[in-house]
Amino acid sequence: MEEGTWEDFLDIIGLTENERRSAVLNVVRKIPGGDPKVSVLNDLFEISLQIFKKRVTALHLLWFDSKLIVSDNFISYPSNSSIWQKSITNGDLKYLEELWYDLLGTYLVFLPEKLVLKSNNTEDEEEFIGDLLRTYKTILLKTPDANEILHLSID
Repeated sequence: MEEGTWEDFLDIIGLTENERRSAVLNVVRKIPGGDPKVSVLNDLFEISLQIFKKRVTALHLLWFDSKLIVSDNFISYPSNSSIWQKSITNGDLKYLEELWYDLLGTYLVFLPEKLVLKSNNTEDEEEFIGDLLRTYKTILLKTPDANEILHLSID
């Protein structure tokens, strides 16, 4: 994503007008070429500690997976995605590095605690990110191009 599109991103995550006024989006880490070097991944733990304001022993990751369907030389995506999550520690950086590459083209959400999903009324990934922001008040987000980590917060 380009710097100029951040305002647009806040508009597409389904915030109300009041929520939109109090929402803040900052780039907390640029990742040249989207390459998650060990130093970058270690920085995520430090950034999480500062942003989530608690002792972080694990990063709680959430991502969306919609598999391609190939049928009769026609490629389509299912109408809804699966939601996956995993908690990782500083010792699981190899897993995060592999996941990072697997998820090029999609969001990777970093939550302050493990998600307990009761129900979800949206099939839209961006709107679901808005729901997560409402629930947790602060999240970190890897952009689909993997070049930046964003911090989104709301009062």
